[in-house]
Amino acid sequence: MSVTFVVAGEGGRPDHVLRARHPAVDRTLALALLKQGRIHVDGVRADLRTRCAPGQSVVVDVKAERLGPISHAPYTVLHQADGIVIVDKAAGIAMHPGTGVPDDDGDSDERPLSALLRSRFMAEVPPDDGDPLDGPSFLGRLDRPTSGLVVAALTRAALAAIEPVWRRGEVRKEYLVIARGRPTDQRIEVPLVGRRPHQRGKALVEEARTDIHVVATTTTGPALTLLVAELFTGRTHQIRRHLKAIGHPLVGDHRYGARGDDGRDGLMLHAWRLRRAPEVDEAGWPALLPTTLEAPWPERHLAVLRAGGIDIEEALAVARRLR
Repeated sequence: MSVTFVVAGEGGRPDHVLRARHPAVDRTLALALLKQGRIHVDGVRADLRTRCAPGQSVVVDVKAERLGPISHAPYTVLHQADGIVIVDKAAGIAMHPGTGVPDDDGDSDERPLSALLRSRFMAEVPPDDGDPLDGPSFLGRLDRPTSGLVVAALTRAALAAIEPVWRRGEVRKEYLVIARGRPTDQRIEVPLVGRRPHQRGKALVEEARTDIHVVATTTTGPALTLLVAELFTGRTHQIRRHLKAIGHPLVGDHRYGARGDDGRDGLMLHAWRLRRAPEVDEAGWPALLPTTLEAPWPERHLAVLRAGGIDIEEALAVARRLR
C-alpha cells in the first residue's frame, strides 16, 4: 500500500516535503523512509540529493494511517490590508527559528513562518503603508503543533495601530479544542509557572485565565468533547496546561495529554476565531482589522468529530452562537 500526492508550495528535499504535507510525521520517520528508498519522485527512487519541484508526483511506500492528517500548505492568507496580514498557519509549522528550525535567512525548505512571510510580503510593502519592519511582528504566538489564526504587522504604522488593542484585551481569541472526557462550561483560573526562556529556573508564577464552552460531545467511541476555549491571558501552553489541570487533557497532546495518547492525528488545538470584544466601541476599532475572522476547521479535527458521531454543521452553528 502506498500514498501518492503532487508537490505543492516551494518543494524541497522529499522527506521535508512529506513532513510539510503530513505534519504528524516526525523527522526520524520521514528521513528513514527516504534512506530506505521508499519515496519515489516522478517514478524515480529518491535519495538525500533529490529535490522536489512543485507539480512533481511523489509516491511513499507506506500505509496512509502512519502519515496522519494532510496539511496542504504551510499557511493560507485570510486577510491582507494596510501593512497587516492574517494567516491560517498549518500544524507543524514553527513561527520562529529555534531548535530544529533553521534561521530565517537560511535556504532550508523547513523555514519558519517568520521567514515565509518575510520572503513573500516584506519586499512588497507599498510605500504608502508606512515604514516597513525588518520582519513580520506577530501579535500572539502559536506553538508548532497548533494551527490557526496568526496576525502579523509588516509596518511600524500597522504595529502601532494594532498592538494597543491587542495588549488591552480588546481582541477576543477563541480556540477550537477536542478534550478527553466530559468537561462542563467553566472559567479556569489556575496560576501557571512561567516557562518562557527568561523565566526558567525562577519559579515565577503568573495569573492565567481560560474560559471553556462546550459545543458538542461524542456519541460513539471514546468520550470526547468539542470545546471553544477563550484566552484572557497568554501564558506558555496555557490551554494545554489548564485542561490538564481540570483532568480533561487535549487529544493528541504528547506533553500534557493522557498516557498512551500517540498523537497520531495531531494536537487538537486550533486558533479558530478573532473578533472585536462586545464592550469595545466600534469607532475605536482599527480599520485594518476585521471585526470577526475565522479560520476553517482543520481536517484533523473534522475526522475525529465525525468518528465520534458529531454533526459538523450543527457543531459549527453552536460554536458561532457563543457570545
